[in-house]
Amino acid sequence: MIRSKCWKVKKMFDGIPKDDDLELVDEILPDLKDGEMLIEALYLSVDPYMRIVLTESHIGGTMIGEQISRLTAYFGLLEICKPKKGEVVVINGAAGAIGSVVGQIAKIKGCKVIGFAGDDEKCKWMKDLGFDFAYNYKKVILDDVLKKSAPDGIDCFFDNVGGDFSVTVLQHMNSLGRVSICGIISLYNTNQVHSRPNEQPKDLYPIPSTVMDSKQLIINTYDVNKKWSDEQWKEGEKQIAEWIREKFKCLRDVILCLFTTSYVTSLLSLFAFRPGLSRVCLFSVLVFNVLCIRVLFSVIS
Repeated sequence: MIRSKCWKVKKMFDGIPKDDDLELVDEILPDLKDGEMLIEALYLSVDPYMRIVLTESHIGGTMIGEQISRLTAYFGLLEICKPKKGEVVVINGAAGAIGSVVGQIAKIKGCKVIGFAGDDEKCKWMKDLGFDFAYNYKKVILDDVLKKSAPDGIDCFFDNVGGDFSVTVLQHMNSLGRVSICGIISLYNTNQVHSRPNEQPKDLYPIPSTVMDSKQLIINTYDVNKKWSDEQWKEGEKQIAEWIREKFKCLRDVILCLFTTSYVTSLLSLFAFRPGLSRVCLFSVLVFNVLCIRVLFSVIS
C-alpha cells in the first residue's frame, strides 16, 4: 500500500485564486497492474494556464498540470513567428518557463531580444540569459522603452499576457510582423475568459483596427498538443537536446568559476548565455542538484 498526497479542487475559482480553493489530501494508490509503473513527482510546475484548466474541472477533482514549456516555446516561436537573424523579438512574461526559453531560442537565431517581467530580480536573470533588454514593466512606460529599444519597430511578438500591454506592442509592430499568442494572463482571473471557455484566445485578443488595416500582421494562437505531428515533436526534442549537448560541453568552465563567482551564478552559467560561450540552453528554471546532473547525463548521452 502506497500513501500519496494530491491537490483537490475544493471550490471553483472566482476571480483571483484563494487559499481555500484547493486542499491537500492523502490518497492510497491502487496496486500496480501489468504494464504500469509508479513515478514519484519531485517538483511541481505551476503555470498560469492551469487557471484556465480549472474551468474544465469539478469540485473534488484533482488539479492536474502538464509541463511542456520547451516545446511550447520552440514551436510557438520558430513555427509561428519564424524569426530571422537581425530581427527584433519582444516577449512579455519573459521570465517564466516558456518566455525565458523563447528568449534563449531567439538569441540562438541571432535576434535582438526585448523581455518584460514583473520585478527587478527577474529582469537581472533575463540579462544573465542573454536578453538584450530586460524591463520591469511596473517601473517603465511601455511605449517609451519600445521606442528606445526597438526604434525601427518590432518583427516578432511572443505574447503571454494580452490586454493593454499587447495593444501597445502591436502599435510598434512592423508591417507583416508575426505574433504568437501563447497566453492572455491579464484576463485569466476575469469573467471575460471564463464566461466563454470554449473560445480561443484569438477571439478575445485586443487588436486595434488601425493596426490590422495598416500593418497586415500575422497573428496566430496554437495548441502545442494538437497542431504539430509526432515527427515534428521528435524533431523539436532532437534540436533542443543538441543545444543542451553543446552547452554541456562548457561544464569545465563552470567548475573553474565555482570559486570566483556565486554558486547560483556558476550553476546558471551551465545553462544560460554568458560572454564567450557560443550557445544558450533551454533549461530556464531548474533546481540544480545531483539529481539534475544525472538526468542531464542520461538525456545527452
